[in-house]
Amino acid sequence: YYLGTVTLQTNGDLRFTAVGAGQTDEYAEWAAGYAPANLTDKNADFDRDGFTNGSEFAYGTNPTVGNASLSDPASVSGNLVVTFLRRASVSYSVQKSANLADAFVTDPAVTVARYEPQGTVPSGYEKVFFSQPASGKTFYRVQATLP
Repeated sequence: YYLGTVTLQTNGDLRFTAVGAGQTDEYAEWAAGYAPANLTDKNADFDRDGFTNGSEFAYGTNPTVGNASLSDPASVSGNLVVTFLRRASVSYSVQKSANLADAFVTDPAVTVARYEPQGTVPSGYEKVFFSQPASGKTFYRVQATLP
């Protein structure tokens, strides 16, 4: 079988664009798991929770049920510990800013590591975390870039 997208052209013809032989479209496979929801647009927000379908794919959340957050921040022994689900095909970077008015920049000093125990994690994901001292005023975010 082939994976790809079918597009209705303005002249009424259907156009099939296949993903290359031997390749899979992980997003399309993930979205198909939530049928009959139409999740073809990665930039749309099917459940209207403020997170795009692409973000829900990147962080392993259910795109048909509202989510309050894509990560789980906590204060542990004076440190900010942020856990989230990571997918191998998606690139992630931890970014920080001194305030919400300035641009966020990638912080190469922050290391993301595998969280143990993994617990119940959706197929294709692993639970990871980063930890930073909770001193001063610094804002962090995790930026995901889809393939």
